[in-house]
Amino acid sequence: MFPHGVTVTRLRAQLVYDGYEGGSGRRDWSNPDRLSISGCGLAPTLIDEDHQYGAETVPEGWTLYAPHGTDITALDRVETPHGVFAVEGEPSPWAHPMTGWEPGTVVKLRKVEG
Repeated sequence: MFPHGVTVTRLRAQLVYDGYEGGSGRRDWSNPDRLSISGCGLAPTLIDEDHQYGAETVPEGWTLYAPHGTDITALDRVETPHGVFAVEGEPSPWAHPMTGWEPGTVVKLRKVEG
């Protein structure tokens, strides 16, 4: 997608069941499935914080621009050169309304807590 883009790694937790009938299981991040995705763009998501002497812009997360059709869901995490981030909301593939061109998928990322 981007000839000078970065490579990120999609992390997908294994679903582990506790043995109880009807249990939905839990996500185990100790050994996630890993998928390398090259040609991505990353842009910081910034917020303004009020301070005593004026506003300061601080990074809140990242926006990932991945190739169209990239296998990323709202339950995944993404390892970037800036750290590991959780996917926030559903990834959004988009297409040009006049030509049908499919430039990519936009994914909001937020820092993993804990």
